[in-house]
Amino acid sequence: MAIENNQVDIQLYDLTVTPDPNDFFGRVRSKGTLTNEAIASRIKKEGSEYQAETIIELLNRADRIKSEGLAQGYSINTQFINARLGVSGVFYEQVFNPLKQQLKAVINLTSNSREMIEKTKVTVLGQAQTGPVLLRVVDSLTGETNNQITPNNAVTLFGDRIKIEGDDAHQEEVGLYFVNLDDQSKTKVAQLISNENKAVIFMVPSLPKGNYELELVTQRSLNKLLKSPRTERLENVLIVN
Repeated sequence: MAIENNQVDIQLYDLTVTPDPNDFFGRVRSKGTLTNEAIASRIKKEGSEYQAETIIELLNRADRIKSEGLAQGYSINTQFINARLGVSGVFYEQVFNPLKQQLKAVINLTSNSREMIEKTKVTVLGQAQTGPVLLRVVDSLTGETNNQITPNNAVTLFGDRIKIEGDDAHQEEVGLYFVNLDDQSKTKVAQLISNENKAVIFMVPSLPKGNYELELVTQRSLNKLLKSPRTERLENVLIVN
């Protein structure tokens, strides 16, 4: 049985990799992002006696302690996720070489989280408006997809209707931006290597370590320019280590 407040909408997009004009792939329509500030607000609304500032501090500390524990080799088991460290790469000697082997986090949803998702009500809205669709970012140095990116290195953004173009009045506005999730500051991409409808290759700016969202702003829509630019963000968070 679906939980009343657990409802998501799915929008459909053309599945251009097949010749069938009647098949689509679906994407869950984002309702936004839950930061620790937003989570604290929800906890407060549930009737917590703690001030929002105190809740935020505890959540931030908990995040830090879990990150530290994972880096120290502990498994993290909460009601939301289970996480542990794994290692990739082949060993030919009893030495860890970060160029050949890598430590990686293995993260799985708990049974509680999975059960909540199973009880989510789904509404299919039909075909989405024909705007830019950002699917994935591939780092040419590491091969990572929608994960780690390398500053001052070429990456490829794949999608549909993502060619970056604008008229004279909007030249400064259109482009690719990295949005820092800590302070929402934006860094514009200065160099586009290739700019096509389904793939844009560009150089990652000299970004400091952190978590980023990729934002695309363009007026291009198929074979014409719109009156004003459209903005779309990649759903995945990109990481600079």
